[in-house]
Amino acid sequence: MCIRDRGRKIAKTDILKVASKFKNLSHEWFSSKGITQYETITSLGATEGSNKLGTSDIIVDLSSTGETLRQNNLKVIDTILKSSACLFYSKKSLKKKGVKVGIVNAGKPLPMLSVQDAVNENLIEPIFIGDQKEILKCAEDLKWDISNYEIIHEPIENNTASIAAKLASEGKIRFIVKGHIHTDVLMKEVLKREYNLLGKTRLSHIWHMTIDKEDKPLIITDGALNVLPNIKTKMHILKNVINFSNRIGIERPKIAVLSATEEVLDSVPSSKEAEEITILAKKENLNADVFGPVSYTHLRAHETRGN
Repeated sequence: MCIRDRGRKIAKTDILKVASKFKNLSHEWFSSKGITQYETITSLGATEGSNKLGTSDIIVDLSSTGETLRQNNLKVIDTILKSSACLFYSKKSLKKKGVKVGIVNAGKPLPMLSVQDAVNENLIEPIFIGDQKEILKCAEDLKWDISNYEIIHEPIENNTASIAAKLASEGKIRFIVKGHIHTDVLMKEVLKREYNLLGKTRLSHIWHMTIDKEDKPLIITDGALNVLPNIKTKMHILKNVINFSNRIGIERPKIAVLSATEEVLDSVPSSKEAEEITILAKKENLNADVFGPVSYTHLRAHETRGN
């Protein structure tokens, strides 16, 4: 999402300062528009406020309702990507009763619609956590009767995360589903030792993408949680994604360990690590075909050819 301050004027000769966590995506957008006079500034949080502080002219950031944009006197210039919340499952799960899940800060259109879809597929039995009036209003707008489901009233957004974590630690829910809440707020609670939700498992982020229901998925990991992971951490991430793939019906996933180059070079550390991970995966006889180093361009070319 590209946004700028409503009241500020930018001259054509100015070098634009762009604040974002998505530097590559920003670069692609500006290149597509033929804009070269800009510099990107890495934002580690509260990107909307950088414009008020005068550290940026434009921001590229995620937005759901647009409320924080209005609060910071910003307007949308263009939408780069659209995303939706999805819940993934194996076909075997259709035969089972829906599992108990906690919807953290429910009551906004997108998470409520996703939960409704999951309920209709008999995947989940939701417990809604959030402002009861907003939850009921959203359900009414969707023409969805949720009278059979529990609602835990908590009007303060950040407090909904601790309620969900406590429910999970007590075994009252099997999954925590992120609703309209900042990821860092939710993860801060989930990672607290007092809840003992992770045990000895390392948490990693998985991005699952498909075009339609019949499309083969493209899965990317880890793009959000583990910063500068070493080889040991990357092996945990690898095992997590293999386990996830198995759970959604992919018996033996094909995994490419990405690098800027497919030639193993001392000057490109990612190529050395990709080679090491590939060797370790074979030694540990992991249930996956692991290849590396592989460039993303080469990977997409294989996909285009149907390999």
